Amino acid sequence: MEEGKHIVAIDIGSSEIVGGILAISPDKKMTLLAVKRENSDCLVRRGLIRNLEDIREKIEGILSSLGKVIEKRNLKIQRMYVGVCGQSLHSVRKIVQKTFDTEQKMTEQILTDFSAGILTSDNFRPYIPFEVIPVEYRLNDSVEKRPVGIGCGKIVVENVVVVGRSIMKSNVENCLKKLSIGVSGFLISPLELAKVVLTQEEKELGCVLVDFGGSTTTIAIYKGGKLIHLVTIPFGGDNITLDLTSLHLLEGQAEEIKQKDAHAMFNKSNENRKIYINNGSSAERFVLQSDVDAIVSARTEEILENVLLQVEEMGGKENLPSGFILVGGASRLNGLGECLKEKSKMEVRNGSILIDFENKTPENMGDPSLFNLLSLLLGGKINCADPVEVPQEKPVDNFVENKPEHTSATVGIGKKILDGILNFGKNIVDDGKDNNF
Repeated sequence: MEEGKHIVAIDIGSSEIVGGILAISPDKKMTLLAVKRENSDCLVRRGLIRNLEDIREKIEGILSSLGKVIEKRNLKIQRMYVGVCGQSLHSVRKIVQKTFDTEQKMTEQILTDFSAGILTSDNFRPYIPFEVIPVEYRLNDSVEKRPVGIGCGKIVVENVVVVGRSIMKSNVENCLKKLSIGVSGFLISPLELAKVVLTQEEKELGCVLVDFGGSTTTIAIYKGGKLIHLVTIPFGGDNITLDLTSLHLLEGQAEEIKQKDAHAMFNKSNENRKIYINNGSSAERFVLQSDVDAIVSARTEEILENVLLQVEEMGGKENLPSGFILVGGASRLNGLGECLKEKSKMEVRNGSILIDFENKTPENMGDPSLFNLLSLLLGGKINCADPVEVPQEKPVDNFVENKPEHTSATVGIGKKILDGILNFGKNIVDDGKDNNF
């Protein structure tokens, strides 16, 4: 009988670290068993871990919580998937070609060897290649969408290669090594996200997936069903929060106002509205809505201008009729989609997880800050939890108790010893009667 799988994954972001467990039954039904969050506390910046020891402790705490959940199924977490994201993550174009002595029929193995050669190449320094995506095959100068089975004397393959700094992987490996947890695989977060948020039609016609994170914004552009461009810009929701602290706000107060009251577009009708600050005292303090929106709209405009610049580099809005799909924790900013639609003159929608779970709820599937984790769990293929070995008791051998045989000689000796003890005690008692103390 086929057994189910348990996928464990962790998303290490600049705002928070999120881990989870996905149970997949033999009939492919999926259940989200647990999600555990830890605040990153500025220990991760733009995809890079700044303090390995502190991050290791946070990951250990997450694994401990997840472990207690999976222990109820008599399982133990042995390995996990890790998401790769950050400022250094971007795509480059790479063309490889080969000429054959005689006409060669294309096979899956030949095409796989092309990608494998790129992944082991050191031509991308100071970056390393994470994933290779073939976007066009030319066989004898003829473009072929499905080259397998076609004969040719020359093949040219145009690839999109996702690259990033090697430290993005090595830092995580060092953290997990001390926890005795293996890595099932490193998954490119924006690519996994696209698999579960974008429709096939959107990817075919052309669309832009924008992941608004805390310290970065990642832009993935699709056309013809494949990724054609990936870039990460060093601006995100944290920049808006820090800008708001200029209104004499603590960072926590600024974050709360950003989430509840701020708007991406400046609105004069709210000019005199007061936003009261929760400062834990009876002293009343407030900031004006107009001041908040002026700051937020300025930073939002800067971020969106960088996004639109990437669109122009890929042929402009005419080349991407499916428009923008927004995800990420910072995408919850009020009016962000409206602002982007007005500036770009393109379609905009908020992204959602398109895969069904058995326990799908607005809380676990409707929160954009969880989308990266969910996509990693869905992208995992290898089981991450093994059965706990229950120690077995050693079998007790059958034996027969060897009772000593009482011969007449031994009985006689025993009787003499017992009589001697009794007589000795009797003499002591008798002597005691004559003693006066």
